[in-house]
Amino acid sequence: MKVLVTGSSGFIGQHMDAALEARGHEGVAYDRPAGDVLNPDRLEFACRMSRADAIINLAGVLGTPELFGSEHRAAQVNILGAVNVYDVAAKLGLPVVQIGTGHKGQPNPYAITKARRRTWGWPGRGG
Repeated sequence: MKVLVTGSSGFIGQHMDAALEARGHEGVAYDRPAGDVLNPDRLEFACRMSRADAIINLAGVLGTPELFGSEHRAAQVNILGAVNVYDVAAKLGLPVVQIGTGHKGQPNPYAITKARRRTWGWPGRGG
């Protein structure tokens, strides 16, 4: 299975490729600057060109103290970017794994924008 991994250059993303390979799958890297989840056309193009069978969405603006004052940017990437991933997946009929966090209750932009999402979903099936 080919899996497009958004946020592939991040800490978890770097390990995801190895985990996919160990299970006999192929990870397809998708990260900035060329791979931006805020650009749904580019995301769709990457899915089509790579012939991805699924998407794992790890893209996000981290919740470190430097982000205070950058809440709009965090919301754009972490929420609207995730919506773009789901929209593209639904259009192409691809399953999505959406990674949330265990940072619930922490008052930072990352935790707030990444909390309480479904872990996975199949487009068109309530996911």
